[in-house]
Amino acid sequence: GPPRAVALPFGTPSDGQWLTYWGGEEAAANYHLAAGDQAFAYDFLVVRDGATFRGPASDPAAYHCWGEPVLAPADGQVVEVVSDIQDNRPVGAMNAQAPAGNHVIIDQGEGVYALLGHLQRGSIAVEEGERVRAGQRLGACGNSGASSEPHVHFHLQDRGTFGPPARGVPAVFSGLRIDGQAREHGRPVRGQTVAPSR
Repeated sequence: GPPRAVALPFGTPSDGQWLTYWGGEEAAANYHLAAGDQAFAYDFLVVRDGATFRGPASDPAAYHCWGEPVLAPADGQVVEVVSDIQDNRPVGAMNAQAPAGNHVIIDQGEGVYALLGHLQRGSIAVEEGERVRAGQRLGACGNSGASSEPHVHFHLQDRGTFGPPARGVPAVFSGLRIDGQAREHGRPVRGQTVAPSR
């Protein structure tokens, strides 16, 4: 079906700007395309002065996006919460046993579910069964799961549990700036900066 319109899953960072690290519908720009359930996934991180961190690269807290609020991309009902997975330390030590890490899945209706992954341990502020509104704080950006450095992972899929047999659903973001240009709707690709336009 047509792409589902959602809001960016974060606000304006305290310092720096959000960068689309993976995103788009070409394999070179988005390695997620090979995974059916994450086919249209996005990874976002914060860049400041051309770098994603300041301080020791091994420390998750040195990364500019660490702890930034992760927000609900749309209204819906929380159907899955995992919140007790350790954040990877040192950065680069991936947890393949729990690839999504700490995450929230939201049923947005009409067979579309949003997954926000790699959240910071202990940061999740919602519970399974809870109704959420677009823009509501779900948790904090972390480095749990199969995460090579702190970032926000977002994708839409067609069922309420992580992993196959779920299939990815394309998303389009509304009310955003891409590389500084205000757009009513947009689909950023790898290398583009994004920010809410409001």
